[in-house]
Amino acid sequence: MTDNGTNGAGASHLDFLRARHAALTKDRTLDLEVPGYAHRLVIRYGRVPWSVVGRAQELFANPGPDHEGTLLAQVDFLVAACREVLVRDDDGTLKSIDPSGEPRRFDPTLAELLRFDTKTAREVVRELFRNDPAVAVQAGEVMSWSVNAEEDAAEEFMGESGPVVK
Repeated sequence: MTDNGTNGAGASHLDFLRARHAALTKDRTLDLEVPGYAHRLVIRYGRVPWSVVGRAQELFANPGPDHEGTLLAQVDFLVAACREVLVRDDDGTLKSIDPSGEPRRFDPTLAELLRFDTKTAREVVRELFRNDPAVAVQAGEVMSWSVNAEEDAAEEFMGESGPVVK
C-alpha cells in the first residue's frame, strides 16, 4: 500500500510517469537524406527542445521584410534537431562523415571536412542544402515526424498497461 501519491519507494507517481515517458521518447531518431548527394549524405535528427520551437515561432511571427526570419527559423530547427551527419556506404551502411569516427553535427569541423568557407551552424546548413526550399522541406519533414513521434510514444506508453477496471 502506498501513501499520499508515492509508489512506496519514496518517489511520486508523477516522477515515475515522467521518467517512463522520457525513456520511451529519448531514443527516437529520424534519418533523412540531403537532396543532391546521390543518397550518400544523411542527417540523423532527434527531438527538439520546446525552447527552440518557441524561438522559431518568434521568427515566424516577425520574419522581417525579406522573410529571412522564416528561413532562419527552419535552419535553427534543423541545427537543434541534428544528432549526427552521416554518409552511406555502397552497401547501405551509415557511418560518421568524420574519418575519425567522431560524431559530427552542423559545426565548424564539418565545414572543414567539406571544405566549406563557413563558420556558423546556420551557414553550414545553408551551404550543405544549397537552396532554401530544400531547407524548408527538410525542416517540415522533421517537424511532422516530431509531432508523430510524440503521439507514437504516448500511444506506446498508454498501451503498456491494461484497461482500468473498477
